[in-house]
Amino acid sequence: MSGGDTSRRRALRLLLGGALAARVRPVRASPAALPDSADVLVAELADVPPGAVKTASFHGMPILVLNVGGKIEVLSAVCTHESCTVTWDAEKQLLVCPCHSGVFDRLGRVVGGPPPAPLIQLPVKVEGGKIFVVD
Repeated sequence: MSGGDTSRRRALRLLLGGALAARVRPVRASPAALPDSADVLVAELADVPPGAVKTASFHGMPILVLNVGGKIEVLSAVCTHESCTVTWDAEKQLLVCPCHSGVFDRLGRVVGGPPPAPLIQLPVKVEGGKIFVVD
């Protein structure tokens, strides 16, 4: 084997190794490169009267917009047990996970089943008759 073949092989290994490392390592943007945060409209206040629950989406994640005694709450609809989507059971006045019978109250607190944690509560802002999740 000549020295040229060895050099080419070594160079190829270095290139392939670097390419693989570049694919595996996460790239982190500097804070200056990130876009400014913005509030995301998720519902009209008129569509969520007291006692109502409305399904919506926030960056592709299913969410629930609730009017609890005149106060707007926004919860992730993703169960903390196995990531199934919870639904509102109007008769029982509870959020229920159909996968493994997880049960949550209107504030997302676990009241039954296997979920290890409450539903994620998202920061909300109501302005001009519109409900926003603060991003």
